[in-house]
Amino acid sequence: MMTAPIASSSLEATVRAVSGDLDPGDVGLRGRLDEFVIASVMRNHDLRVGLFRFAEAFPAMEGPDDVMAHLRGYLGHDAMPWWVRLPIALAARIPFGSRIAAWAADRGISTMAKNFIGGRRAADVEPLVRRHWDAEVGVIIDALGEKTVTADQADDYAARILDIVAHLGRAAGSWPASPGLERDQLGVLPRVAVAIKPTGLSAKYQPLSAEIALADVRRRLDPIMQAATEHDVMVWFDMEQYAVKTLTQRLFADISHDWPNAHIGIVVQAYLRDSFDDLQRIIAQERDRRVPIGIRLVKGAYWDYETVVASAHGWPQPVYDAKVDTDANFERCSLLLVDNADVVRPSFASHNVRSLAHALAAASVRGLPKSALEIQALHGMGGDLAASAAKAGIRSRIYVPVGELVPGMSYLVRRLLENTSNESFIRQNRSKQMSRDQLLAAPRFTSKEDAA
Repeated sequence: MMTAPIASSSLEATVRAVSGDLDPGDVGLRGRLDEFVIASVMRNHDLRVGLFRFAEAFPAMEGPDDVMAHLRGYLGHDAMPWWVRLPIALAARIPFGSRIAAWAADRGISTMAKNFIGGRRAADVEPLVRRHWDAEVGVIIDALGEKTVTADQADDYAARILDIVAHLGRAAGSWPASPGLERDQLGVLPRVAVAIKPTGLSAKYQPLSAEIALADVRRRLDPIMQAATEHDVMVWFDMEQYAVKTLTQRLFADISHDWPNAHIGIVVQAYLRDSFDDLQRIIAQERDRRVPIGIRLVKGAYWDYETVVASAHGWPQPVYDAKVDTDANFERCSLLLVDNADVVRPSFASHNVRSLAHALAAASVRGLPKSALEIQALHGMGGDLAASAAKAGIRSRIYVPVGELVPGMSYLVRRLLENTSNESFIRQNRSKQMSRDQLLAAPRFTSKEDAA
């Protein structure tokens, strides 16, 4: 594996290629208001937690009075800023105040959700997909839905994925040619990609019932794979909670074996302590596959959940404690992917420009073509980043969730947690919290054991 450090000059050049000069310029009144709200949320832990708890519970609230009670409980106490407490207090005292508050909450959450969720159905999101394609940015459609608890829910989730595959697969035939999105150094790439969550395909998806779970999933997944093959659609297997990681990796291996001509990809989460070993095993396992697999490297979005579950059961924590360790492991895993770009298709999903630039600079040092790598960003968070990278000739895709607000709420809350992180590279650069040299500095593992 390549171990030499990437020169800061290479990183600086790559940062500018990926994201321009990172100068937002005049963002306007709406932009300044958004920045004020985000900054306020970042500074106040209680406000951030209260908002997200309210947003997650909102779909289950029954009527204006229930909404008002939750507003007072989550956001009306003394730990909240005055500008949050005051309108809640006024709404509780004026005629029809509860209805006004419920309407405002519904509008606010719906608007927020639309920033992160592309639409309810494949037909809704088709114009967005086409606009990105015309801008030479690809799209991965994520059918929202996870942890189904009934067979009917799993059937509905599978049906929605089939609709996405068929609808967008047919539509893609009329799109103009885009060589940068349709081919890499290993061959042809599908125009359309869909992401699936295995927990959505079976209510029995858990390690203790592995054989039953896999059989139940395959009953719904094989028709999806058949349709994806017929419509030339790539299928990404998302990684979810640590408890089902091994089961999902086994499912992916089975699908890879049984559908050798299908375009498929799997996600690896860099915040997991065993992710590097997993990555090595997946690469070795899929090295000789007829159609090379994709591997998407992400940081991971379930950190709070994993730490709470591990602590509650007295288990070793599967995720790194410190963000810097996750960043360092992301770069270590990036080098492994770059070194194996002749047999797998690496994708790097992050909004940390340092992390993306490191992977791209490493590929450049190794002499790989730009087409060897891909960067991916979330709809509502990384569109500008992906568009800027595409203009620089770097293949880019946007991950667009599609589905109803209620099942998408857990996804929305995780995205909000990411979007308000005070460790965001771009936000710190814009706010001048850290110098550019500090932002580009290599992350170091906090323990010698992890660094080994």
